[in-house]
Amino acid sequence: TAWSFLEHIGHLIDIDRIYMDRITLIRTHEHQPFALFSIDGIHQQGNYQVQYIDTLIATLHATRHNTVQVLRDLTAADIARIGLDSYFGAITLARLIEILANHEDEHYNHMNAIITGNSSAR
Repeated sequence: TAWSFLEHIGHLIDIDRIYMDRITLIRTHEHQPFALFSIDGIHQQGNYQVQYIDTLIATLHATRHNTVQVLRDLTAADIARIGLDSYFGAITLARLIEILANHEDEHYNHMNAIITGNSSAR
């Protein structure tokens, strides 16, 4: 089933939190496996369909602000550190950040398709 606009915003909030945990783990304990999570389980817990868009956008803004602050503070040594992902295997923090950015682009494209009614972009 396709997600609604609100569900995409909620997912981006969840992903920011998950990736912040992963960034912190790589910075503090290199070569450690990332915690597994169920995106469906997190999605159901969020119950985004009944939340106000203003609340979700404010929460996304706050989590994104925190993420940007942490990313700004990364050093060259930090981004070369390695974490263990169950899907990608051993990855650098730089690669993890790239995966996050690409994932977000995908969701922004879906959200734009919802706004414009362009179902071919979904």
